[in-house]
Amino acid sequence: MATLQDFSLIKTYVSQFQKDYDLVKPSKAFIYFCLDMILNLQQDEIEESITDKGADRGIDAIYIDENSSIAKIHIFNCKYAYEYDGIKKNFPSNEIDKITNIIGQILDKDSQLEKEVNPLLYEQIKNIWRIFETQNPEFTVYLCSNFEYNLTISEEGRFKREIGKYTNFTIKYYNMNDFVNFLTSKGRKKIDGQITAIDNNYFSKIDGDIRGLIANVEAEEFLKLVTNEFKSNSIIEDIFNDNIRIFLQYRSRINKAIKETALKEDNYKFFYFNNGITITCDKFSYENRRAPIVKLTNFQIVNGGQTINALHDAYLENKERVKDINILVRIYEITGDEISQRIAEFTNSQNPVKNRDIRANDFIQKKLGKELEAYGYYYERKKNYYKDKPKNKRLDSEKIGQILLTFYNNMPGDAKNKKKSIFEDNFETIFNADLTAEKVLLAYNLYEKIEKEKIKEEEKISTLGDEKEIEEKNFILYASYYILYLLKKLALSKNIKIERASQGKIIELYPEAVKLIKEMILKEKKENIKYMHSYFFKSNKLKKNIDDHFENVKI
Repeated sequence: MATLQDFSLIKTYVSQFQKDYDLVKPSKAFIYFCLDMILNLQQDEIEESITDKGADRGIDAIYIDENSSIAKIHIFNCKYAYEYDGIKKNFPSNEIDKITNIIGQILDKDSQLEKEVNPLLYEQIKNIWRIFETQNPEFTVYLCSNFEYNLTISEEGRFKREIGKYTNFTIKYYNMNDFVNFLTSKGRKKIDGQITAIDNNYFSKIDGDIRGLIANVEAEEFLKLVTNEFKSNSIIEDIFNDNIRIFLQYRSRINKAIKETALKEDNYKFFYFNNGITITCDKFSYENRRAPIVKLTNFQIVNGGQTINALHDAYLENKERVKDINILVRIYEITGDEISQRIAEFTNSQNPVKNRDIRANDFIQKKLGKELEAYGYYYERKKNYYKDKPKNKRLDSEKIGQILLTFYNNMPGDAKNKKKSIFEDNFETIFNADLTAEKVLLAYNLYEKIEKEKIKEEEKISTLGDEKEIEEKNFILYASYYILYLLKKLALSKNIKIERASQGKIIELYPEAVKLIKEMILKEKKENIKYMHSYFFKSNKLKKNIDDHFENVKI
């Protein structure tokens, strides 16, 4: 039962989003809150995803993730009650018809949508159509609210039947209790399952309050466990709640190497090259015989998410090849969260993956944090580490990495579209011994001014009535990193020093940078009749055009 305290907790967070991002309505802030909590997106990613405007047809946001072999499309419908008395209800059933109708039109590629929906939504729809040209993406529809209840049972059944007409669609519900649990970590979805061990290749061990089982398991058998018997092409995200790295969303060169090993002719060696999977659970049971079925109650994957993702990708590419692979699985029956957390920590401590959590203790980042402190800024090596400090004084390490990768490492495309590389392949390049607070603040302050200009332009665009004029101008929503890159290129071409003392002179070049991008967009539109802002700014073509433009300029 949702309490007044629960309502107040969510309202406090939504109010903070409203204040931090200068939003007029709490309902818009709630969309920010949902995208941040569920998908862990940065501010610019959220802003590019939001479609909440007139003629949104029940879709408040669409986030498209193309960072894996199969594109994932996240569709959000969010409802927010302003007062406590308004939460004691079910999610409104009329939203079902809105969502199913527009999904049907999207999948039918209905040309009328251009006239029926707002430009922000239509841009995302065009992006979905582009993806369909090469693959069948996975869709997740989220119904989010601060209400106490989801849809009624009958309406939930109707929604499931309607969405069930389409392949690769999943529905997820998040209500008041789910968000409270998100914030407090006081609970998570319980998942049961079972796997079969190979022949007699297993043994058990009991020590005090921990009971363990180690078994050799076929890779395909394990993938059945983590995909609910292959009922969808997606891995069940909730099984990673106790994993300290959230490997499910992690892609790296290590993942690629694991996948390549799985698809090789001699992939029987996979067992010997891989550390296997670690599972914790409330209880496991099996009969002591050949090839026992091991039943798991409330299980979690605490180590091996990288392996699971790589094997899953390999299985989608070549099922027959993956059938030859065996993996080592450790199962621990534990009695408390503390033990589970320690198992997660220790089994992950020897993993070679270098992500934000591990890099947070990097000495260069620590020194950078201390130096920025002297300038009055709080450098968040871990997300929301200084959440009690003013928003405008908090510097998120991931966002700073994106800005530095653009401004000093000349990689605006990777900064925008491959931000995970910041704490992987590009980490040493970005966070090196030459990095100073002055350098960080120069790039950050320029980016901050670019974002403020973007907000001004976005407000102007929202008042326009002409669809063509809106489409011409809304490129600014995607262009921040490329504008930042151009500011440096322009400054160098004009012999302006790249230093903090020149910040004012550099930002004065903003109109010229925007003009150049406009010219490049017009040129691209003439060459490509299928031009879309979102795709153009995701490709590397714009950077090439910028570099070509300055090729004959002495820098």
